[in-house]
Amino acid sequence: MGCGKSSVGKILATLLPECRLIDLDTYIEEKQGKDIPEIFNEYGEAAFRRMEREALEEIFNDPSRPRAILSLGGGTVTSEECRQLIRRHTECFYLRATTGTLLGYLEGHSEDRPMLSSAQPVRFDKLSDRSENSPNHYTTVAEPDNITDKAPEPVAEPAEAPCTEIPNEKEALRNRIESLMQTRSHQYLATAHHIIDIDGQTLAQIAALIKETVKHNILNIKR
Repeated sequence: MGCGKSSVGKILATLLPECRLIDLDTYIEEKQGKDIPEIFNEYGEAAFRRMEREALEEIFNDPSRPRAILSLGGGTVTSEECRQLIRRHTECFYLRATTGTLLGYLEGHSEDRPMLSSAQPVRFDKLSDRSENSPNHYTTVAEPDNITDKAPEPVAEPAEAPCTEIPNEKEALRNRIESLMQTRSHQYLATAHHIIDIDGQTLAQIAALIKETVKHNILNIKR
């Protein structure tokens, strides 16, 4: 989510004109007559994941479908059924980014993404690794039962309750991204046939890398 899949897909479609571009979110929106936030609000996440699976089955089972570039939603592979469909029917690319890169893309554009909305609960656990250079699938979170608090020393006067700092909007978004990636990164890795680390690369460079990989694989199959 926020790695530029839709934009890369559009550029890739110009590089592979024989392929039709299908954005899965748009496909579902057109079928339901509602946008993604409306679907989440009215039916919930579980219903939306079922719609994703049904949409994938329709796309893959269409005998008249030409070769296609399929841009998935950020949460599509959280469903085991969807992961199996994608592994079986596609050459899947994981556009992997650090938290800092995702934050740069998503800051100011997260409220229309239901899983990153400020209405979603946010974990404020102490992160053991917040390095901007660490791929976000390596970020670990210290769970509460792994933390031992020592009893305070006796004091003459009652101590004031510690002040809990409320994260600002950017920090809250960072926490939501890291919380999602903590859950999803292994699912991305389990689904993808190829991984592209996108930090520091333009959308056009990412699309060109995918094109070269696809063309190389086609040549190998023909041989």
